[in-house]
Amino acid sequence: MPSSGGRFSQFQKDYLKQLIVECEVQRFTVEESMAYIKERLKDEISVEHFYYLKRQIKKNLGTKLSYLRKDRTAFIAEIFFRRVSELEKLQKEQWRLYNDNTDNPYLQKDCLRELHQLTITLANMYDALPQLTGLSFLHDYNGENSFSEFLEADSRKESSSGSRSFPEGTGPVV
Repeated sequence: MPSSGGRFSQFQKDYLKQLIVECEVQRFTVEESMAYIKERLKDEISVEHFYYLKRQIKKNLGTKLSYLRKDRTAFIAEIFFRRVSELEKLQKEQWRLYNDNTDNPYLQKDCLRELHQLTITLANMYDALPQLTGLSFLHDYNGENSFSEFLEADSRKESSSGSRSFPEGTGPVV
């Protein structure tokens, strides 16, 4: 007889909820979902318990989204900085793999490629932060809106005059 879930450990309950979300994402029917859960969990649950957990997941998600919508700071802390932390952990792991495999240049090259992608992703996330927070981190570089626009305009000036002009009080980093 299928279980109502009362005998599962907390880990198994969390895993079961994850499986139900996977079933939803893959748009399984109830029968397909039950087979998928049985295969992965190595145990059965009742259809009633499946629906109960499905409602509970949706309710918890709705509550969390409502909270995040009301509190922008919570949204940034919850979503943005958790993702940044995850990417930084992945970078650390890539560096560990790189350093631990000095005898495998192909793996090192793959690690460097992945590190490059992680760095781009982090930079893109930080570029999006002003839009999320409503704060601007851009400076006015001689009338240009961003540093890249400043460099582009400055390179045009350099080619015509032969000198570089940095904003007042700044200079090249040495």
